[in-house]
Amino acid sequence: MRWIVCCTDQHGAGVDFPIEQQAKLAERMRRLIEGRFGGWIDGVFSLHTFQRRDAKLVLKEGSAIVASGTEKDILAWLESRDGDDIRNRSVFPASAGANPLALYIVPPNESERRLEDTHLDKLWTRYKSFIRKNNELVSSLTGERIAEEQEDRFIPPSFHVSIATTTMARLGLTLPEVASRLSIDKPLLQKYFDQSVLPVRFIPPLANMLGLESANALYAEPDTMPRSRLDDPKSFALVLTRFEHVEVETDPRYSTSSVVRLEKVLDELCADDIAGRRKKHAIQPSDRLNALFAQAIDAKLVFLMRPTRQFVRDLPLGRERLAMVGALSLVEESLVRIVESKQETSNAEAPAWSERDDKMLSRLNAVTITAKELLDVGQEHSRMVEAGNERDWETTMFATVRVFKGQPDRAHAAHTRMQALSRLMATENFSGWSEAAPGGDGMVMVSRPMFEAAARCPLERIDNEIGFDINRFRLIMIDHVDAAHAN
Repeated sequence: MRWIVCCTDQHGAGVDFPIEQQAKLAERMRRLIEGRFGGWIDGVFSLHTFQRRDAKLVLKEGSAIVASGTEKDILAWLESRDGDDIRNRSVFPASAGANPLALYIVPPNESERRLEDTHLDKLWTRYKSFIRKNNELVSSLTGERIAEEQEDRFIPPSFHVSIATTTMARLGLTLPEVASRLSIDKPLLQKYFDQSVLPVRFIPPLANMLGLESANALYAEPDTMPRSRLDDPKSFALVLTRFEHVEVETDPRYSTSSVVRLEKVLDELCADDIAGRRKKHAIQPSDRLNALFAQAIDAKLVFLMRPTRQFVRDLPLGRERLAMVGALSLVEESLVRIVESKQETSNAEAPAWSERDDKMLSRLNAVTITAKELLDVGQEHSRMVEAGNERDWETTMFATVRVFKGQPDRAHAAHTRMQALSRLMATENFSGWSEAAPGGDGMVMVSRPMFEAAARCPLERIDNEIGFDINRFRLIMIDHVDAAHAN
């Protein structure tokens, strides 16, 4: 939000509020917003006639500039400079001989002016107070993923080494300097550069260090996530109301006048305000969405969606985090190829389906299984494999029996769903929803939405075997994409 506070005299006429009292007014507003409302003020400037609105702040460590911009840019550097708990960390380094930090204000075309150390200290104290009050939120969005990365639970993703090295050369930065500022051993960083991979937690600070607009400039997400066709407004609304971030993908090669015209409307429907999107489509697709679909049909266009991972700025201080983004696109219907699913032809020699199989299918679907229970089966299976058991259906069966001890019907239903999930993952592309384990032994870590879909999706006859319909499965995953951060 951007608020302008206008002051009036006792007769209601506008007055110029004395600049020496503006700091007190701003502090009263800060206490109200950060106290009662639990918000955060990342900067205040005055519209007073002689105060420069285009001045910027510069933070120096010794003689080197380490951050510049607004208050949030200064705080972002202070927050990321090392791995300590910021709630207990002082703004000034405690180690002997450390370069002192100094804050300057720099109006355009004017000399910089150093601010008192108390200004930086108070700024840091305010932010630490915000972290204490909102610890649960901040931890859930950043702390869990960082902890997982530090445990090497994920294979480091690819990143654009050429962009990093070219920019480093232009800025005169050496690899040892970059390693020092990232708090990483130089040999390890060299290994990452040689292999063109980098743990997620290092990509945003490296991008910030290199002055790149976003961490996405370094992050090399492979374009392997499958695109699904959205055949009705309800499926479209599901994407808009479940993904925190939705964007429009454009392809100049296929941007006809009809596509460009409808993409503008589509872009407005994908507004950043997820609460607003959910409200508009809470019960059924909005009239505007229905109208957009009708126009697309008339223009012989179809909507496609793919989940993709990108860095987004929705954390305090504008910090970036890796998130699942729903990418929507409009394509001419004649260009869309309906490719037969591998799943439909993968088991042509399966035994004939019988009436007994129909009865079993009905009995399995009548049993309620939760995603948490399937997750417990997966974790028990992993423990058994680590203990020396084979990674096969028998181990899955025994893991299921352990979780559902004394409940044979539920154990059978859960085991069938886990087997159906395994077959689906072997034939379909679930990039973004699952990640390979770092051991390189074929183990895959599955996201919570996939477990939700495996627990809730109706079992069906698929090539004379009991399995899941891929389209219904994907829609259920999207319906539970809010849990996608809990990999």
